[in-house]
Amino acid sequence: MNSKSSVNRKVLIFLLIFLLFLGTGYALLAPFRGGTEVETETITSTDEEVDNNKEQEPEMTEEGSEPAAEKEEEVDGSSSSRHFGYIKGVSESAGNYTITVDFADFLTGDEAAGAATAHGDESPPPNDYYIVNDDMTTTNLPTSGISSVIMTTKSDGVEPEGYPVNFGVWFDTYIGMISGSEFVTDAPYWITLEAGVVTAIEEQYLP
Repeated sequence: MNSKSSVNRKVLIFLLIFLLFLGTGYALLAPFRGGTEVETETITSTDEEVDNNKEQEPEMTEEGSEPAAEKEEEVDGSSSSRHFGYIKGVSESAGNYTITVDFADFLTGDEAAGAATAHGDESPPPNDYYIVNDDMTTTNLPTSGISSVIMTTKSDGVEPEGYPVNFGVWFDTYIGMISGSEFVTDAPYWITLEAGVVTAIEEQYLP
């Protein structure tokens, strides 16, 4: 009996030591287990912030400069521009009129003086203007909505402030159906273009 009691006491003592050791180890490991959970939460929060930032970034174009929608707004709509040149021909087909234009440069001031010097002409040029037409390539352009052409020269003189000529009359004069067409065919003009279509024709007065 004494031998069995001794064995039981040893087993009990061993179990108490084991439980004490187990409890101490768990207590020591608790801070590390809590730190791991905190770190995991932090990483998760960071991932969510990255996702939110991606949602807020605008969609970029291939050039990576601006959103495609904004770029479309910038180029949307028809642009209007005026160009100087000579009308080298006119034609009509089924009520549609086309003019052939030789574009040139009408220069004034310092630009005129510089161009005149470069071409070996008097500089500054007389009347402070100079026309440069080094490239005589012509371009065919359709017309639309032109009711009249503004002219400054006449068969018998000039009107520097300009006067309107019915487009049909101007066209017939140009093609020679009306006598005295030289003042129409030889004149320099300003051509207004909208989306590649001629919408206005105005003669440039030359003193």
